[in-house]
Amino acid sequence: MKKENMAILSGVMIMGIVALRLMNRLRNDDHWMKLDGMGSLAIFSARGGGFVDFFLRSYSFLGSGFLLIPATIYSAYRYRRKGKRNIVFLLIANLIGCRLINSVWRKNWKQRPPSTKPFYIRYGYPSAHAMNATALYGLFTLLSKKFVRTKFCILAVHLGFICWSRIYLGIHYITDVLAGVAGGAMWLAFMASVFLFRSENSEKRFDIDLDHGIR
Repeated sequence: MKKENMAILSGVMIMGIVALRLMNRLRNDDHWMKLDGMGSLAIFSARGGGFVDFFLRSYSFLGSGFLLIPATIYSAYRYRRKGKRNIVFLLIANLIGCRLINSVWRKNWKQRPPSTKPFYIRYGYPSAHAMNATALYGLFTLLSKKFVRTKFCILAVHLGFICWSRIYLGIHYITDVLAGVAGGAMWLAFMASVFLFRSENSEKRFDIDLDHGIR
């Protein structure tokens, strides 16, 4: 693996950890939580309805586990048929770890979202949609074969819409989605590093190139 790409993976993990620490500190600070709530409520209260409302409600589903879990399992099945067991391991471990971290984390941070609607109370910190989308779409992008860097730029815009939709719909605070993105990116970078270590000790070796994806 190129030293440049290893440095990028390491940098993503470090930045993810730092961002998570920062988000947790903000959660314990009344002043910052008040600002976070005011900003989130301002976005939630500015809903205009119509096409924008429909678009963001629909776009929000793209970060849902109801879509991404089956997509990951199907991708693992396809790679299993091709005999690429290391990639199957990467897909499944990335999915399970992401979901597990989010579930455990939420039990320690039971923060209500901006809306007081009863069916929103189950949502909290961090945003599962943001974490799912970052870790799983990030991996799908890494598994693509061409224009990986360009696709990561498109992914950033895609994640931006998902995160904005969660705040816009009154389901999460700003810190919820930021922590979700940080956690998803950190976990993906960690799993990519484990994948490289595991593949080096197997008969079928793989490498990660941020220009050509996993090869």
